[in-house]
Amino acid sequence: MNWTEVLMLMTVIRLGQPDRRFDHYLLGTSMVWPERYEPRSVIHSRFQMSRGGRVMLSSPRFRPGVPFTLGMFEATAACRTNVEPDVRPFPPQQCAHRTRDTNTDPQPLVNVVDVFLDKHEILWALDVGTINTMTQPERVAPPKIVRVEIDDDVDTYKAYEIDIDAEQEDSDVEMCLQFIVAHQSPKNTFVFITDAGRNSLIMFDMYKEMQSTIVFPEKTAYADRDIMFMTLLHKTMQGTRRPGLYVTYLSGCHMYVVQLDNIDQCSAVVARPVIMDLGRKPYRITVLGSDGGSRMFFRRPAENEIWSWDVNAHFHPSMFELVTKGQDCRAPVQITAGYDHFLFVLKNNFGDYVRNTTGSLGAYTIIQPVSRLPKSRGNSTTTKGTDDNARCDCHG
Repeated sequence: MNWTEVLMLMTVIRLGQPDRRFDHYLLGTSMVWPERYEPRSVIHSRFQMSRGGRVMLSSPRFRPGVPFTLGMFEATAACRTNVEPDVRPFPPQQCAHRTRDTNTDPQPLVNVVDVFLDKHEILWALDVGTINTMTQPERVAPPKIVRVEIDDDVDTYKAYEIDIDAEQEDSDVEMCLQFIVAHQSPKNTFVFITDAGRNSLIMFDMYKEMQSTIVFPEKTAYADRDIMFMTLLHKTMQGTRRPGLYVTYLSGCHMYVVQLDNIDQCSAVVARPVIMDLGRKPYRITVLGSDGGSRMFFRRPAENEIWSWDVNAHFHPSMFELVTKGQDCRAPVQITAGYDHFLFVLKNNFGDYVRNTTGSLGAYTIIQPVSRLPKSRGNSTTTKGTDDNARCDCHG
């Protein structure tokens, strides 16, 4: 039996004892990191996994005491006996993990809230530039996109600053950057970022290093605290795969798709991708991610069951499939395809973290396989759980 087919719980939060400073790469004992390490401030909220088994995790600086905001550990077969691996700073350069921008080149990672690994295994990270967002928010650097070239020897990175004043009509409306996705078109690379505060997507043409904005037709009444989900899926039409960004607000009523099949013909100045309304949602959903193909994963509010929907089917509750039932109090946060053709899920006790009731060791996060993926992700039909015929109730 393959080792990944056995229960694999990888605890990724045990960084050290609660009474000692964090000392990986001298970040806790030198002038590079003057702040103390506080385990209760650390929680891993987003992750990506390379084909070689490297797991990259974001640790947002919600509170003071987070030693670094982007980390990494190995999940290969050689490391299978280590169920509580050490999370190391990623990239490994010390200058990459300062909380203050000291005009270094490249710029340090201040607060990474989301990561995305493209098909060429280049990691794209969204750094919002504001720290202590749950206590006393403080902007210490401009928001930026960070491009990390993953290599076993040297992990090099480059930062692209986001123009916070670009195409802003109302100066009183602030950005609320949440998710990042990179799309490799036949001729170019485009990076998209959700901005719930301004009801839009920020689109970056990475070759021209140009930024533009896609405004959504649906607005939310809770822009300052709503969540604007986004995931990249591929729909099969007439034998061809058509990529699209599937976007919805947590409190919104509709699901949208931004068509990307003709993205190379879009100009950062004039044209914009086409936005289609797929219809009303039967209830609020929390989008968890995709399998790299045509299947979206999500959960319903206050529930831990994982559901899926294939974009080749109608967006309707009768097409939703139960993947797995919730078996503990940890809520699924993100799902992504990873090592050894498995689909992996990250779970944590974020509710306890928000209430500050996690205990002295801090939040508890696990990453575990959900199901086996087909050899070709293009077909993306995941192995379903035991309740194949289960359907969620439709409540209008």
